[in-house]
Amino acid sequence: MTDLIEVTTTCACQATARKLADQLVQAGLAACLQITGPIESVYRWQGEIQRQAEWSCKIKSLRSQTESLIAFISQHHAYEIPEILIHQVVAANTAYQQWVRGEVVSPANRESEIETET
Repeated sequence: MTDLIEVTTTCACQATARKLADQLVQAGLAACLQITGPIESVYRWQGEIQRQAEWSCKIKSLRSQTESLIAFISQHHAYEIPEILIHQVVAANTAYQQWVRGEVVSPANRESEIETET
């Protein structure tokens, strides 16, 4: 088992997905995101069956960032109830794991970076 996670969310358009990707990487919450789409989502919302084109985002991060990612995505997402699914990465090549760890900023370091910028 690794300390890597992959978080899945969806956005209504590619521009919104790109903006979220930029924000997450800039904040040090994600090493990278993969954006795919459009995909078609079918779901029930307020009693009606809905069909909507969406863009899927796969966010690469660390288990230690789980709560921060949920809070950040919830706050910055356009949907009232965004999809936020956390998948534990069972195995990954060592070099990739090291790269992700190097790109994701710990909460303590993120706070000191914010203080330095202000």
